[in-house]
Amino acid sequence: YSRTRTFLGQFDGVFAAADHLVVTGIYAARETIDPTINAAQLIAASRHQAAEAIDELPDVLDYLATHVDANSVVIILSAGTATSLGPNLLQELASEPLLS
Repeated sequence: YSRTRTFLGQFDGVFAAADHLVVTGIYAARETIDPTINAAQLIAASRHQAAEAIDELPDVLDYLATHVDANSVVIILSAGTATSLGPNLLQELASEPLLS
């Protein structure tokens, strides 16, 4: 929470080149939970026009599986278990035809 709070003002425009932005829950890194810092604040600070706050990773997977196409680039930034999204998304997409 402290890192997000510290850098919140610097997120303006950072993700501007992305077509979509998904922000999951923000978790404590060896600190107490701070309910004043959340995904909605990060999205607001980013000013991204196509941003979504999605807390649960299975819901993020569903969102990604329905929004990527054959030319999509998906970048996952995580210090936690969200790194599982990449392999799970590939497995999900392998079972369905990609959008064109």
